[in-house]
Amino acid sequence: MKLARLEVHAFKCVASAVLELGPGLNVLYGPNDLGKTSLADAVRAVLLLPSSSAQRSDFESWQLVASPHVRLWFEHRERHWRVDKTWGEGSRAAALLEVSNDGAVWSKSEAGRAVDAELRKMLSWGVREPGGKGAPKGLPSSFITTALLGASSRAEELFAADLGKDTDTAGRERLTEALQSFAEDPVFKHMLTTAQGKVEQVKDARGNWRRGRGSPLGRIGDEIRELQRELANSTESAEHGEAVEQAAARHRERRTELLQQLERDRAALDQLQRAWQAAAHAREVVAAHDRAHAAWRAAHDERERVDALAGELTQLRTQVQAANEAADAAVVATSEARARLQAALAARQAAQGEGEAGARERHAALEHRIATMASAHERLETRQDRLREVRAQQDAAAAQAQQASAAIATAGARQRASQAAAAALAPMEQMLARHDRALAVARWREAQAEVAQQQQRAAEEAQLRARAQTQRQQVADALAQLDRRGLPDAATLELLRTLEAGLQRARDRAAVGFAVAFALPRDAAVTIDDAATRSLREGDVAATRTMTIALAEGGTLTIAAGSSALRDEVVAAEQAWQRDGAPVLAQLAMPDTAALQQALEHDRSERARLQLSLAEASALEREAEHLVVDGQRQAQSQARRDALAAVLAGRGGPARDDEVASSVAELLEQQAQQLAEVERQREAVREAEAARALAVERAEVARRDAELAQARVLDLLAQLGLSAGTDLGATLAELDDELSGLRHELAALERERDAARASDDARHAALAEQLQQAEHAQQGALAREQAALAHASELRERAAALGARLEDARQRTAAVDLEGLQRAAADAIVARDALPPIEPVTESLLEHARARLEATAQALTEVTAELQKAEGSLEQLGGAGLRERAEEAQQALVRATQSERELQRDYDAWQLLRDTLRTVEAEQGQHLGNALAGAVEQRLRRLTEGRYARLELDRDLRAEGLRVAGSARAFEVLSAGLREQLATLVRVAIAEHLRQVVVLDDHLAQTDPQRVDFFRDLLREVAQRVQILVLTCRPLDYLDARELPEAGTAIRDSEDGRVRAIDLSRVIARVAAD
Repeated sequence: MKLARLEVHAFKCVASAVLELGPGLNVLYGPNDLGKTSLADAVRAVLLLPSSSAQRSDFESWQLVASPHVRLWFEHRERHWRVDKTWGEGSRAAALLEVSNDGAVWSKSEAGRAVDAELRKMLSWGVREPGGKGAPKGLPSSFITTALLGASSRAEELFAADLGKDTDTAGRERLTEALQSFAEDPVFKHMLTTAQGKVEQVKDARGNWRRGRGSPLGRIGDEIRELQRELANSTESAEHGEAVEQAAARHRERRTELLQQLERDRAALDQLQRAWQAAAHAREVVAAHDRAHAAWRAAHDERERVDALAGELTQLRTQVQAANEAADAAVVATSEARARLQAALAARQAAQGEGEAGARERHAALEHRIATMASAHERLETRQDRLREVRAQQDAAAAQAQQASAAIATAGARQRASQAAAAALAPMEQMLARHDRALAVARWREAQAEVAQQQQRAAEEAQLRARAQTQRQQVADALAQLDRRGLPDAATLELLRTLEAGLQRARDRAAVGFAVAFALPRDAAVTIDDAATRSLREGDVAATRTMTIALAEGGTLTIAAGSSALRDEVVAAEQAWQRDGAPVLAQLAMPDTAALQQALEHDRSERARLQLSLAEASALEREAEHLVVDGQRQAQSQARRDALAAVLAGRGGPARDDEVASSVAELLEQQAQQLAEVERQREAVREAEAARALAVERAEVARRDAELAQARVLDLLAQLGLSAGTDLGATLAELDDELSGLRHELAALERERDAARASDDARHAALAEQLQQAEHAQQGALAREQAALAHASELRERAAALGARLEDARQRTAAVDLEGLQRAAADAIVARDALPPIEPVTESLLEHARARLEATAQALTEVTAELQKAEGSLEQLGGAGLRERAEEAQQALVRATQSERELQRDYDAWQLLRDTLRTVEAEQGQHLGNALAGAVEQRLRRLTEGRYARLELDRDLRAEGLRVAGSARAFEVLSAGLREQLATLVRVAIAEHLRQVVVLDDHLAQTDPQRVDFFRDLLREVAQRVQILVLTCRPLDYLDARELPEAGTAIRDSEDGRVRAIDLSRVIARVAAD
């Protein structure tokens, strides 16, 4: 089925639209809210919704008062059809289905309710004909209608669709017919192996996720951690930047305030300065008064100070006399302390002179004796060490002699082991040679079997091609037989039905009738056209065509119903039927048009069955194509077999039938084991020989070491003056006794020396203590003497200074006129009191104003510097856009996290796939779900780059989930983008196998650009076989820029005619807005 033309009027938001559609991919594009979805609704409604349905309210025009009207031209089974519907209530509803063989001359097929019945029967989409109990109401739906015409933006509708809930079985039968050649899955084992490999990439044996650097999750985990660090840095920078920006704003506001405050402070200072200058004279007068009063006060105070100084000088002279007396007493005490110190020094010198010489002599004698004994002790210890060394050398020489003997014995044993290993290697190498021949025989047999299999495939290919040819011939014969029957086409049938219907309408119009009223006696009988006798007293009888009435008394009444013109029309219709209709039925031996229609339907059914036979023949040919063996490969197999035969000829002759029973894989495994065993034996031989050589070398080295050790022992004995037979143990014992006596004597001398030193030290310490006490006493007396003298001197100096001050004060007071100063102060008071009132402006107030102005200016400078600093910091941080960069980092982290979750779901899907494949591996039967899923599988793998394996559908094509990592995952856990992509794959697959048009309305709204490119290529590929309508607001997802219509045009076809671009903004006229 292919759509050719669509006309829409007063339908939802569309006032009018006319579209000419191409046979392949049609991309209908326009902006949002233009009416694209309304066009898709119009296609669904004209094919499925009865014109009088109450659901028409969903499609009524938004502004226009006209009824919704849609007309659709389409091609179906090599015929042209046109369906015209106007939705409304009562007589406003209309439906007409027309048919044409050439698309130019049209004839009515059905009208009214029969249109929907014929459409549903014709399309076989699983929708029951309208009318009757259980018939669907409103806009019906089925699995196929949901797949072909459903709203793609709601993918859940397709996954929730259930073939078992269809109201008619035609949908299941058609899908079964279309999918029967896809009922097997030839890549089951490959899928299981691939799924297992995918699971092992990301999960360990316990089912835990692998997150190492080499795993997919590890790499995306590193990316997430890097994005988290970037987000933290960006967020911190943004927050810091916002804080800096807020601080800068505060500084700008503060600077404005300070500028205003600076102006106010300057004004206040100017006002205070003017007030200060205006009161200058008043200040001078007050100052003069203050100076006069101060001079009088100073003179008066100076006279009082003179009297006070005189009293103070008298007291100080008394203190000077007492201090002189104390200083004299301190000098006497110092002289006495110095005498005691001289006595202590003399006592110490006398003690040192008497005993120092004797102590030195005693100490020297003791030290000499100690040194002599120490030297003798050292010589004895040296000789003892040499003797011990000689004894150790003797022991080592004996041990080396024993080692040399053991090494010689070991060398003999190693040589015997090497000879035994070499003897065991020979039969193993012979067995390996026999195994090489067996392996060559097995490989030759495999090559022979491969050649035989290729020959068998060639024979099967020829047989399948013969079957296909035979079946095609049978179909051709059957079609020829159907053609010989000479059944008319649908147009002829329609003509006959029109003639028959015209005759029936003429007869019905002629039978208008009229009423004849008459009265009869009681129990009188009336017979009408020999009908059953009825007793009537009175009544009404409707006349139809010609009616004869027999009266009871023997009379009759004949009535001819209708006018003469209507009767003439009946005659003309009967003549037309006898001329154009009856001969055709007679020639075909058909009793009526209903029988002819049944024969035509049987003919169409037979032709459809023959088309299926042709499809089966094509399937046989495709199966034969799979069996084709490449000639080069066959030649290579034969050459390999001949080469292996030549190898066998050189290794003992051709293979015998009973020679080898194992496969090449088993022989290779055995050979690997034998090679490992031979290699181990060879390594053992090499190790044994190396061990033998090493043992001989070690034996020779041990013998030479023993001889050298014995020579060193003899040389050491000679150095010590001992003979070779000396008993070193007894000699060492004698030395030990002698050393012990020396140690005791040396210890006694050291104790005596230490006691003498301790006695001398105690005597010296006592004398030093006495001397230290005398020194401390002298220092104390001297310090007290110096303090007394200094105090007396200080008091004398103070008395002299005070006397000078007193004399100077007396001279100053004598020259001052105290009474004159008092009179001047009184005059100043009079002048001050005579001043007028002035504004109280003080120097402190003026200084405060100046300080406030300076503080404001300083604050302004500081705020300006802080503002510049904040603006510089903000510029270093990147200026504006910090928050945007943080949000971009957040979005990148969200995308990476979503990618990680999606990747986990992908690998969960692989695990689900693996587990399910293992569970159903032994199943033999297939159903529609498996067939359709198989048709989708390869495209799903290409779309997701192998991430997802298979779509799970039950026998009623109800979606059960997606096989991911061996287990089924519900669609709810998949991303919205993946769900809409799966829905699109299923819808395209169904349309492709049914050879039906599919409408895709906004079907990839949440799909990334890479996968959109995949669907772009897929839709172009599928559009070579079926018609596809894509409604989108993103035309460049499906078209190249050069494929868009030129300016001023609405339609443009690609160079190969397979793609048509339609600019809906130039096609759709929307209803006017309010």
